[in-house]
Amino acid sequence: MKKIILGILVMLITFSCTSGTKEKSKPIEIEKVKEPKIEITKKIINEIQLAPIDKWEFRGTEMTETQQLYNSELVSKISRIESDYSYATIAINNVKLNYTGGKYRVSILVKSGENGSQLGLRLQEAYPTRTDVVFDLKNGVTKEIFKKGDLTDYEQISIESLDGGWYRCSFTADIYSSYFKLVFGPTDVKKQVKIWEALTSVNSDLFIIPSSLKIEELAND
Repeated sequence: MKKIILGILVMLITFSCTSGTKEKSKPIEIEKVKEPKIEITKKIINEIQLAPIDKWEFRGTEMTETQQLYNSELVSKISRIESDYSYATIAINNVKLNYTGGKYRVSILVKSGENGSQLGLRLQEAYPTRTDVVFDLKNGVTKEIFKKGDLTDYEQISIESLDGGWYRCSFTADIYSSYFKLVFGPTDVKKQVKIWEALTSVNSDLFIIPSSLKIEELAND
């Protein structure tokens, strides 16, 4: 009789412990869906006419033709040189645009030089109003954009790897001026973007294809 009572007590205690324990719910797994990246190619409306090379302004720099060709286009070398200037740039003055607030793309084919791998690019109105960017040809990346004033908006920069160590460097933006000065040239990796044109301890150089330099007006929709 005692054994029966003892058995009943054990069953009651076990049932009480079991009913007081809540079953842990399993965590809900949520699947992460990545949105596809869609690259939108803007329609080219017009190509802006640039001044011929003999009208380009060289300050602390020089450009020499090489015997090389890339896609049947002549390759030139741009270099920093010793000079009395406190900066080193190549400039195309008075680039005239069709209308203020249009979307434009500046692009050029560039390759690392013998002593350099950084390309500085500037769109400048009346100084100090400007937008600067630097392309790193060694690592195939771009640095941050520096802006002073409201010359540009909705900026996009890209560096496209081509064959033979060449890159297509592009800068796209809405430009709020009817004209600007286009400034570019080799710079040093240690220079800040906003002063990429300042003098450096090394006279760096790059290879470019002058005929590839383009400013294109794009559809703004």
